[in-house]
Amino acid sequence: MKRDFNERLRAKKLAASRWTVGVNKVERLLGKELLVLAWAVEKAAPDMAPNAIRNWVGLRPEERWWLYTVTAAATGFPEQADVGWRKALRFALTENPLAEPLTDRTRESMNRQGRSNRKKPASWGESLHLFATENEEESPFLESSGDPR
Repeated sequence: MKRDFNERLRAKKLAASRWTVGVNKVERLLGKELLVLAWAVEKAAPDMAPNAIRNWVGLRPEERWWLYTVTAAATGFPEQADVGWRKALRFALTENPLAEPLTDRTRESMNRQGRSNRKKPASWGESLHLFATENEEESPFLESSGDPR
């Protein structure tokens, strides 16, 4: 995480931060990003914080800025910690497991390759079967091609 923040400073031709006690230079919008994380863990159980951090790291800075903007506009006051967007952030970041953090470098390599590393279903119908249990029959609404359209 420190490396990512320092790379953002270098991209603006600024000196990297040392991340020690005292004065540390950070990118000007980092406070908004960190507040999204703080809001997510403020009412969560302490053991959920690592999951929140992994999910937060998986977001792009622009996504964090957007989350900050909508959350601050709707529920930015201290007494609104457990309602609306603040509550939604807690659930989204703490209870949504992410196997491994998706870094900007991972995203860049995926963009260069033009694809994701995730396995995609062969058809729309195949993705429906992911939610089926062993006792359920195949849906009569699915055609043999798997596409309901």
